[in-house]
Amino acid sequence: MKIKKKGLPVCPDPELYQAVHTKEGSFWRRKRGSVKPAVLNNAFKTTANNAAITGPIAKRICQIMQPFTDGLDTGRQTIAMINLLNKSMAKNAMIDYSFFVTYEFQKRYPLDELLEAGYKLIVKKDMLCVEIDLSFEPMKRHNKIATHYYFELIILYGNPTKENNLRVETEQSLLYSFTETYDGMCSMSLQVPKQKPWMLILKASCMEDNLPAHHYKYYGMKVVGVSEG
Repeated sequence: MKIKKKGLPVCPDPELYQAVHTKEGSFWRRKRGSVKPAVLNNAFKTTANNAAITGPIAKRICQIMQPFTDGLDTGRQTIAMINLLNKSMAKNAMIDYSFFVTYEFQKRYPLDELLEAGYKLIVKKDMLCVEIDLSFEPMKRHNKIATHYYFELIILYGNPTKENNLRVETEQSLLYSFTETYDGMCSMSLQVPKQKPWMLILKASCMEDNLPAHHYKYYGMKVVGVSEG
């Protein structure tokens, strides 16, 4: 039984239950092996072995992306990435970002809820282009405190299994005012990296006058493309 943040009830049985505390709340959980003998099946063993590889990779990704995620509510980001990398290891027997497609860096505040106009990804030869229609108020303005908005296109590439091999390139849009109307598109482009794997990320941000917006809801960040093969 899961208990919300109001607190834990009295423990049903200290010998059989253990307290689990998460960001979403706390609850009592039966200890492993208290219901039936704990058995390590082959799938669990494989996942455990893969985690020895994917754990450090996830940490490297989080570290190099930190300038873009600083101040965001990313939750248990490292664990989420380990799970996605484990899936690629299990299915493809290699490290790739195939399961990162549509990954939200802020699960509680997804990009699509902020960027109401959506986006269009266009692949032109060796270029990755994202277009956003600026007509008809493309960004959700939660209140008048938010004065401006802008976008960033980010690409992460390199061999994630090696130290200091990951690279990031980015392009930033102009600063747009919530009180003005615009015709046409905001277009941002980055070159397809020669090194694989890579992932393409779109971030939307709001400003409060000259300062970054203070609340998580003013940001959205999502993987919009990954390398294949």
